Amino acid sequence: MASDAARGSGPIAQPGPFRGRGILEIPGIRLGHAGEFTAARMTGITTVLPPSGSTIGVDVRGGGPATRETDVIAPGTHSYGADAIVLTGGSAFGLGAVSGVVDTLAEAGADLLAIETQPRLDEIAAIIDLADETGLPSWVTVTLQTGTDTSSPTLPDGSTLAEFAEAAAASARVQAIGVNCVRPSLVTPALKELSRHTDLPLIAYPNSGEIYDAATLTWRDGAEAGVGSWPVAEWGRLGARIIGGCCRVRPEDIAALTERTRA
Repeated sequence: MASDAARGSGPIAQPGPFRGRGILEIPGIRLGHAGEFTAARMTGITTVLPPSGSTIGVDVRGGGPATRETDVIAPGTHSYGADAIVLTGGSAFGLGAVSGVVDTLAEAGADLLAIETQPRLDEIAAIIDLADETGLPSWVTVTLQTGTDTSSPTLPDGSTLAEFAEAAAASARVQAIGVNCVRPSLVTPALKELSRHTDLPLIAYPNSGEIYDAATLTWRDGAEAGVGSWPVAEWGRLGARIIGGCCRVRPEDIAALTERTRA
């Protein structure tokens, strides 16, 4: 039988050390690692800092994975990305090491932590506690359940917006709360409900109104597409002080929103 090399398809790969730079070949990416590899102990942590605007995704597998905040970048979600990706052990100590990364990012000059696209009340409470430890102010925005009734929108885990407002009120460092990564028609009822339970400034930055097809990984026009139809004046009357756009909202859309909010 002829070898692959004899057929002209290229040389056969031989085992040996990898000589390339791997992930560091991606322009702008930064990586750090610390570990201890001894007979008594094998442990380590790796942190990846992707370039701003990078597309981030995750696929968690295995019989006993432990994760933190990976739901917001799972396939089919529409998060803006991540400031850092941390790979470590799944124990309480391993996941606790993530707090050190958050502290380092805060010390790098951040003046506010944007805690966004949150789907679960228990995670929101935990993340607010961790954010408070940095000493920085923060805002918190949630996404809403797909197919949720527009008269009473809820988080994907079934929690109410009243419960979300109560969780945010437990921290003096949370400066504003709201919704993001939702269809535009959910913003008004969400702001109405939040305004009943908080005096904090509100935030709204929905998706464009286009419809995402997870099966084909494509977007298509929807009945709500177009920022020109967004009732931004009403959102302002309901207490929204920060208005913007999330998935598929482009720079020219933000410019149009700016003009409308100044009018």
